[in-house]
Amino acid sequence: MSKNQSAPMPEVLRPSALQRPANQRLTTTILYPVVANQKQLVFNFNRTGILDRNSRLNLQLLVSLDGTGTYPYAPSNSGCASWVKRAYLSIGGRMVSNLSDANHYMTYDRLHHSNCYRDGIMLNTQGGNDTFVGSNEAAYPKTANWGTLGRRDPSQEHQVIAATTLTNPIAGLSNTGDSAPEYSMPLAQFIPLLRNMQLPLFALNQDVSLTIELAGTGKNAGDVGVRYVNNGGDPTTAGATSSFNLPACYIMMDTLYYPNKMSEIADDMNSRGGYNVSFDEILTQVDNETWTAETPSTQQHQIQVAGKKVKNLIFQNSSLVKNQGGIFNSQALVRGVEYNATIDSVPVYTEGLSNAALQFSETDTLERLHLRCPLWRYCMANQTNFAQTGLPGVNCGFTDREFNEYSQEEEQGSQYWTGIKLENAQGEGRVMSSLPIVLTRKVQPQIVDVNPGGAAGNTKVNNLRTFITTQRRLNMNRAGTTLLE
Repeated sequence: MSKNQSAPMPEVLRPSALQRPANQRLTTTILYPVVANQKQLVFNFNRTGILDRNSRLNLQLLVSLDGTGTYPYAPSNSGCASWVKRAYLSIGGRMVSNLSDANHYMTYDRLHHSNCYRDGIMLNTQGGNDTFVGSNEAAYPKTANWGTLGRRDPSQEHQVIAATTLTNPIAGLSNTGDSAPEYSMPLAQFIPLLRNMQLPLFALNQDVSLTIELAGTGKNAGDVGVRYVNNGGDPTTAGATSSFNLPACYIMMDTLYYPNKMSEIADDMNSRGGYNVSFDEILTQVDNETWTAETPSTQQHQIQVAGKKVKNLIFQNSSLVKNQGGIFNSQALVRGVEYNATIDSVPVYTEGLSNAALQFSETDTLERLHLRCPLWRYCMANQTNFAQTGLPGVNCGFTDREFNEYSQEEEQGSQYWTGIKLENAQGEGRVMSSLPIVLTRKVQPQIVDVNPGGAAGNTKVNNLRTFITTQRRLNMNRAGTTLLE
């Protein structure tokens, strides 16, 4: 049997509900890293059973304050996902799935979950505060909950006294393992391969390892996404020191066993060509753009993806303007951005895309789930004037009510993710030629975009991060893995 021939993937290895009941057994074990330091965690999986994609990575971050600020928190938009810089899965020493700048990508991915899911599951296990439901009142239930999107259980709030002094920082980070919260997230959230299959560890003849590169710690706690809220301080300057509590960093490994199916899977892997797995690989490219206040400019970037099947492009304006929200954002410009891409000398759009509603509609089609992002959080349209020099805007659409002393106004225009869809109706990506994709962006930076409170002529270097979703196909058998496309 050739490498391109394979057995059909059995239902028990697909990440979906079983059509018929099956005899199964589930065990959960704690898997500690074989390498653990402040830079990375390396896990070696036991080759037994089937690794469930919802096995969870547990992390605990300790933060100490040098007398500045009161309580730090995980970023509102990403929670503990901000602590993972890169993650990759290796089989037999060969990297088969990789996600760079995972913390930024997971911020985007998190926008596709409903408020109910984030409020009921993600916030409890991953931290953050991106449902925007809180209040600055001490009473519960809330007596006037205008401007909110729902109600939060009081156990998730910080209890306050009449003087609004924090007395019970439930979700606040601290410098001791006993009081700092531990957060966890499923492996499939940052390992693209696991979104499409359950990994049959027992049928692989080679070592399977997972490497987690942690975001920078030490004096610059802002690199890890720590934010302040009580005093409005910026963690990059407020003297916060952070470190991971390594004994609390582990994987809660769920292993599945199907007694009636395991021998069939082993035969498929041994003598029937194994399984072909299609999955999306996320490539990352970071470019710099220099913005000058009150000066329009055209920025061009080349994206080299020759020979790859590209499904879509995702663009992030990575900015540090919104310090209280953490550094994981995609900052909207007051006048917006017009963008277009040229592939093989042919523009994707007849005219550049400049309307914020059309940009949101295009970005909304990139994933299987819709974006759950309100207009005011996505762009500056209809909520600010061009002349103002500071944010939040005088006509900001967000309420100023607070949760954990964090004003929702800080989220104004903070998640301006844009994209271009290239896949067809069957979900097949577009094969790229040797010519690079040329991205053209027309920007008209205002004072508030470059330097709030500054003046015309001020400059700022902005990071444009591009996530390129490519289509990959991998053959997995007992002897190892072979990348087919």
